[in-house]
Amino acid sequence: MDYPQTKVSDSTTITALNNAISFSTKKPTNGNNNGWTSYKYYQGNGNTGSQSNGTDFMWYVDKEYGGEKYRGVYFTSYRPKYPDDTSSAYNSKQDDNGYTTSNIYWFKYEPIKWRILEESDGYATILAELILDSQEYYSEYRYDSFSHNGGTGYANNYALSNIRKWLNDTFYNTAFSSLQQTLIQTVTVDNGARSTYPDNYNATDNEYACSNTNDKVWLLSEQEATKASYGFDTDYSNYDTARRKTASDYARSQGAYMESGGTYDGNGLWWLRSPDHDDSSNARESFCDGDTNAVNYVYSTACGVAPALKIKLS
Repeated sequence: MDYPQTKVSDSTTITALNNAISFSTKKPTNGNNNGWTSYKYYQGNGNTGSQSNGTDFMWYVDKEYGGEKYRGVYFTSYRPKYPDDTSSAYNSKQDDNGYTTSNIYWFKYEPIKWRILEESDGYATILAELILDSQEYYSEYRYDSFSHNGGTGYANNYALSNIRKWLNDTFYNTAFSSLQQTLIQTVTVDNGARSTYPDNYNATDNEYACSNTNDKVWLLSEQEATKASYGFDTDYSNYDTARRKTASDYARSQGAYMESGGTYDGNGLWWLRSPDHDDSSNARESFCDGDTNAVNYVYSTACGVAPALKIKLS
């Protein structure tokens, strides 16, 4: 269960990895990836409704050196916090995090640290301790119900979300070997209206709730993130330290927000799968202080990802 996390600072390793890809002569460009893989992130696509398949301005490549695996990241313009913004250091969290254009950064694949939320009968539900990546919930904000990702619903419909697709495809196939995948269980994920409220609330009305999904990897709901049996405070507005997470170096290179200075220095935002109760363009997040009474635009790339899954222990 490995994922790129810590930025490489050792000059010998960096030189060897750069040489392995002939970096000086094989930088990726728009229209010629030169052996790199484009993230196909969205950038400066204008008004609502204009998102398509992303563009080529940020790439990655995986290489091995000294028996270890590394991921290289390179971008020629900034990934905006909101995809319809133009690219600039001001509109991105990458520059705030110390990552600038036209430089290569290497990140070491490392074992993911997990927190056990629940364990019984030889199975465990686990949650990543760190914010591992930065992905939008959906690629644009819209206030209408529309067709996307194989169905019809609002932009904060979790079943149709980009982030659900990313978790069960890109992340799943990057972080886990084929043997590890056999231990990961397919779970019926509760996306009903009740799941979108804190654990100590009895409210059951949310027009943006969606059908349940069958997933290998998922995001916690607001109910689960305020579940006492999971080790969380049941008050969504309580600044629960158990919900506070820092972002990996790799997540910061992707544009994840990191609080700088003050009481919550180093903490980030991480998505919950629950749609907002009042606005179809918003979804819930856990804030830097551990408060889940917070929302973010679904197309924010500053909000990080803390995956959850259920595994067979033996």
